Amino acid sequence: MGTTLLENYSKKEVCPVTGLLNMMQFMRHASLHLQDPMTRPLTFIYFDIENFKSFNQRYSFQQGNRFLRYVADLLRETFPGDLLSRFN
Repeated sequence: MGTTLLENYSKKEVCPVTGLLNMMQFMRHASLHLQDPMTRPLTFIYFDIENFKSFNQRYSFQQGNRFLRYVADLLRETFPGDLLSRFN
């Protein structure tokens, strides 16, 4: 059987490696949040894993993806219910 419409839509919204929202969906959700005067203030945290390409080359893309999933899980545990995304 093929994938459902909902599954296809979901795949387009999230990073397949981490399960976090992709950048486009993050921007959409953040924009809606900023337009609502009743929402709490927004804090934006951005970080870059420096030399990650070198990590992938040395240890393999599989290990790199495993590390990205670990970071995503850690963020979900640390910021439950918050808007999280992977910009790649």
